[in-house]
Amino acid sequence: MISKILIVMIIIMVAIVYSRNKDDNKSQIKVKDKAPLFKAIDHSNNEISFQDYLGNYVVIYFFPKAFTPGWTKQACGFRDKYSIYKENNIIVLGVSYDEPEKLNKFRKKHSLPFTFISDTDKTISKKYNSGGMLFPSRKTIIINPEGIILNFIDNVNIDTHSDDIIKIVLDDVKSKQND
Repeated sequence: MISKILIVMIIIMVAIVYSRNKDDNKSQIKVKDKAPLFKAIDHSNNEISFQDYLGNYVVIYFFPKAFTPGWTKQACGFRDKYSIYKENNIIVLGVSYDEPEKLNKFRKKHSLPFTFISDTDKTISKKYNSGGMLFPSRKTIIINPEGIILNFIDNVNIDTHSDDIIKIVLDDVKSKQND
């Protein structure tokens, strides 16, 4: 009898959480929208503001957890292409629900030169349609220097991801030069 009550309570709780997450995603952002502004805590426990990065291309990529094999490969792909990113004024921001200390350990272990954001309250993930109950959805958003969303990458190929982003940004730069 107690187990049946427990099961019913769990089902009700899951339904409540699901309905709240569903409501949070009603205002879906899309390409050509103004990127939502945010303030957050980075891997070093410093407060950062998205507004400080405007004037550059910004790549915000959401990942489930630090130290997972797929995410490690994805992050190291950014690291290995970082000089190209830097040459083209592309800022990389990695976002997860991990605590800053864990993100900092990961960053140091793999010599990652970019900023990680601790989104423990899930506000950034929700603003960028990447919120999940336990982990953010693996998604990348590319924002142009004017703060406009240039592209979403929902189906991330961790083997080509860093190159895919470079191509999108350089294509945008070329199209602006042709205008």
